[in-house]
Amino acid sequence: MNDAGLGEEGGIILLETFLNSKNKNLETLSVSENVLGKKCSKLLSMVVQKYKHSLKKLIISRNNFHHKDIALLLKSLNNCKNLQVVNFDDNYFTMETCRIFSKSLINWPNLREINHNDCKRGIIYILEAISKGYNRNIECLGFQYCSIDEDTFHSLDDLVEEENEAEAEENKEEGYNRKDGGKEKEEEEEKGGKEDEGEKGGREDEGGEGEGMEERKRW
Repeated sequence: MNDAGLGEEGGIILLETFLNSKNKNLETLSVSENVLGKKCSKLLSMVVQKYKHSLKKLIISRNNFHHKDIALLLKSLNNCKNLQVVNFDDNYFTMETCRIFSKSLINWPNLREINHNDCKRGIIYILEAISKGYNRNIECLGFQYCSIDEDTFHSLDDLVEEENEAEAEENKEEGYNRKDGGKEKEEEEEKGGKEDEGEKGGREDEGGEGEGMEERKRW
C-alpha cells in the first residue's frame, strides 16, 4: 500500500483490518508515502506486535512520524527477531530517536538492510552500534541526505574496514579448510593404496603356501 494517499483516516482503517484479521503470518508490511501520522503510530505498533514472529520487512518511509511515534513503534519492533529490512526514510528523527534505534539493533541479528535516508542527525549512534558486531548480515546501509560530520565519517570508515578485515579472515580460513581437506584426501588415498598392496601381497603368500603343500603331497 505504498503512496496510496491513505492519510490518517485511511491508515486507521487499514491497520484495524490487520488487527482483526485471522491471518497469523505477515512477512512484509509496506505503507510508505501515506502520511499516516501520529494517530496511526499506536495502531501500527500493535500490528507489528501481532506479527512479531513472522515480520521480516517493515517499510514506513515518508509517513510524518515524529520521535514519540517512532519510539513507540521500536518497542514493538524489538520483539521482531526475524526482521531483515527496516526503512524509516524521511521521518522526523532526533538525536534521541537515533540513540533508541541504535539500541534496538541488537534485537535483529538477521538484519540485512537499513534505509535511514534524510535523517539530519544521530547517524553516528547507529554506526557505533553496528560496529559492535551484532548485525553480521548487514548488506545495505542507506544514509543519503544525512548529516555526516567528521566523526561520523570516521565511524563509517572504521566499520567498512572492519567488515573488509572480517571478510578477508573468512576467505583465509576457507582457503585453509580447502587445503586441509585436500591433504586429508591425499592421505586417505595413499593409505587405501597401501592397504590394497598389503591385501595383494597376502593373497600371493597364501597362493605360495598352497603350491608348497601340493608338492609335498605328490612326494
